[in-house]
Amino acid sequence: MIFMMTSKINSSRFLHDPKATEGFVGCALNAKLFRFFRKDDGSWDAEKVVDIPPKKVEGWALPDMPGVMTDILISMDDKYVYFSNWAHGDIRQYDITDTSKPKLVGQCFLGGSIVKGGPVKVTEDKELDVNFYNQFEISPDKYLYLLNRTSLPRASSRERRSAAPRR
Repeated sequence: MIFMMTSKINSSRFLHDPKATEGFVGCALNAKLFRFFRKDDGSWDAEKVVDIPPKKVEGWALPDMPGVMTDILISMDDKYVYFSNWAHGDIRQYDITDTSKPKLVGQCFLGGSIVKGGPVKVTEDKELDVNFYNQFEISPDKYLYLLNRTSLPRASSRERRSAAPRR
């Protein structure tokens, strides 16, 4: 199996179905996900199915911050692929019911180089509204709140605590 990729291969995963002749390869730099598969003639091929665009930033080593994919995981039912996008600070979930056309269905931002009030400021993002990065707040009670300041009134700390689930 020989195919060309534009980045360092970080991890590869076959689907769990023993009859499946395909899987995914995650490329660390530039955050690209390739699908590899066996063709009808028995040869192998690959195609890029996910390409995370770099973000234009200020306060970082370069003007463009590429995604850095650190690992990929395929769910045991072969319905989802997960990967961490380390530099941008998010974990992504893609529906791979159609393996040639993954669909982003989940995304969780946990930190990385882009955090509210941090030294790195996003000036252009092809995927998200730049104002998105200013909508997270971790409260003193350790719950994460998504704040859309343009359309929702800010809840007081008492309202946030009463709305938080009890442990």
